[in-house]
Amino acid sequence: MKSKKVILDTSAILTYFEGEEGKEIVERFLIRSASHEIELSIPFSTTIEFYYINFNSQGEEAANQRFAMLMSLPVEVLKSIDEPYMIQAGRLKASYPISFADALIAAYVYLENASLVHKDPEYLTLEKEIDLITLPLKNKLA
Repeated sequence: MKSKKVILDTSAILTYFEGEEGKEIVERFLIRSASHEIELSIPFSTTIEFYYINFNSQGEEAANQRFAMLMSLPVEVLKSIDEPYMIQAGRLKASYPISFADALIAAYVYLENASLVHKDPEYLTLEKEIDLITLPLKNKLA
């Protein structure tokens, strides 16, 4: 039986590490991954974003510690960036108002036939392209 594929966006990883609303949802995916119920992945671009966000907000030592913690989670880092991923990321970036990093992450979701766990409103424009699992978004009006 084929496992369901789930990809975590940087916003989902940050939700987990920061203890934000939706952390318990990410934890459930991590538990299911550890017990091999699902295939849980993060694209390499997510690891880069996670590192530099932590570096900028908390400094290099904290970024290094958090990166090591990220790498110890039951997730596979998707490192392949061959032509189909390049073309799909370029198509998504050209067709939707999303960042380069989000286009690359969405290309992995699309080509891996996976679901994307995220908290980034930018992805909502892709709801007809990829399967989205949207964590609770922060209320910007507060």
